[in-house]
Amino acid sequence: MKQIALSRGLVAVVDDDDFDALAVFKWHAGEPTDGYFYAVRWSRREDGTKEYLAMHRTIMRPAGKLVVDHIDGDGLNNQKHNLRIVSISQNSWNSRKRTAGGITSTKKGVSWHINNRCWQAYITVNHRNIHLGSFKIEADAIAARETAENSYYGEYNYRGVIA
Repeated sequence: MKQIALSRGLVAVVDDDDFDALAVFKWHAGEPTDGYFYAVRWSRREDGTKEYLAMHRTIMRPAGKLVVDHIDGDGLNNQKHNLRIVSISQNSWNSRKRTAGGITSTKKGVSWHINNRCWQAYITVNHRNIHLGSFKIEADAIAARETAENSYYGEYNYRGVIA
């Protein structure tokens, strides 16, 4: 494992066998996307136009509309054992909870329903929201969501620290 220095005082971690090919370029920490930083660089195409390249995509080279997922949720950990090529849907399954206004849960897919005065659990599968139930206790809603994640998402289920 080796490190490549980026802007903002950050570093990207890569495998030893990728380091030499990547280190010849000037990489920087791109603007955070949903709280994640990624190592990126500018490149010129043959026609002279600029192209924005992400380090993880450079390493894995996904085809077509496939994307590269960071298994541990760290966009700067670009070691091959932490990267996998997935569909856009699979990549969203491995995402952290986004915060919203009002009462919020610590768990993605669990929210307080102000009119019904209860916790609701839901999960999105194949672009469809599935209601998992309404619960008086937040822990019960979280348990329902986690059971559904294991069932629907399997290995693509996010298991990192909630930020």
